[in-house]
Amino acid sequence: MKKSAFRLSTAVLLFFGLAFLLPAVREGNPRLYWMAAAVPGFMLLFSLLPGHIFCLDQPSLWIAMVFCAFSVLSLAPADPDASVLQGVRCALSLLLLPVGSLFARSARPSPLLAVLAGFAGLLMLSLPLFMPSLSFSLSAPALGLLLFAVATLLSLRQKLGALTVGAVGFALLLLSGDLIFTAVWGLSFSLLFWAVAGSGLWSVITLAVIAGLWVGSQRWFLQPIIFSGPLASAAPNLSAMGLIGPLSAPETDTASGSLFSLLGYQYGVLLLLCLVLLIVLLVVRGASLACSTRSRFHAAVALCAVLLFGFHTLTFLVAFLNLLPLPMGDFPFLSSSFSDLAGSCFWAGLLSGVAARNNTDLAEDSRLVMLAH
Repeated sequence: MKKSAFRLSTAVLLFFGLAFLLPAVREGNPRLYWMAAAVPGFMLLFSLLPGHIFCLDQPSLWIAMVFCAFSVLSLAPADPDASVLQGVRCALSLLLLPVGSLFARSARPSPLLAVLAGFAGLLMLSLPLFMPSLSFSLSAPALGLLLFAVATLLSLRQKLGALTVGAVGFALLLLSGDLIFTAVWGLSFSLLFWAVAGSGLWSVITLAVIAGLWVGSQRWFLQPIIFSGPLASAAPNLSAMGLIGPLSAPETDTASGSLFSLLGYQYGVLLLLCLVLLIVLLVVRGASLACSTRSRFHAAVALCAVLLFGFHTLTFLVAFLNLLPLPMGDFPFLSSSFSDLAGSCFWAGLLSGVAARNNTDLAEDSRLVMLAH
């Protein structure tokens, strides 16, 4: 197992070294030569030092680093300066992995923890309302903290408190106009409430209320989106990747373009399918951790990350293919926004913390068995 993991990690490092080296040779840009050594080197050092010091879950860690490397690679041929800046964002965001791991590993369900996590999440969501000039969104890390608070309250069997946090968070997301994360929050909260609290009726009622408020917000508060059918409206995205129509370059401005679309234009649809498969593997990894953990609380925490990654990916793909009238967001980890990157890394850190907790419990069980014999 260790040999296969070593070979796989070596292949990943060599792949990204060559992926940055080819445009460097073609363009002759010294920054790309530097990136060809810096990106694989940082991945190796981060997996060896923080990865082993904080006992990070290796599958979650490597999937997060691979996505970050692809986000840097997407900008390298067209804009090396933006690629370097994206690399700095990714390096800083990856520091949230050990933070999330320690947060999930050392936490114990308590009312104080739920209040602190919920207050921090609601404060992040309310900042755009009190500071309209704020140029970035904190929805991704806020959703992680809010769902963590809901998991804590449900572990303490405080259903009313969990419903209150869910309703306030949903209202703040609606007022901020972030439809993607509003949909992610509504679906994630409803399924988490059903899975942990075991109350199907409450979950159905909550989901119905969320759907009604979301549709009402589109009609009365937000700009309506015209829905013209999935095949017709998906044409610009599919054409940019060469699936239909002429091949055209997508928007390369990091402030308005999608790194997911940019990767599809540069490397084809097969790479995009592989990226979606990586998220599926991360979701499966989180689901296995949720099923194997001993604590009900840590199972709920792992389920938080699974739901956030799963529904974030689902809503992005639905918007990307224009199957529903949703605004285009960012794919998990593939974002030029530091807050979105940090939020995705924090979610992956929660999975690492649950995995570390499972390993600690297994080691304790083994020690008790040895003492018994």
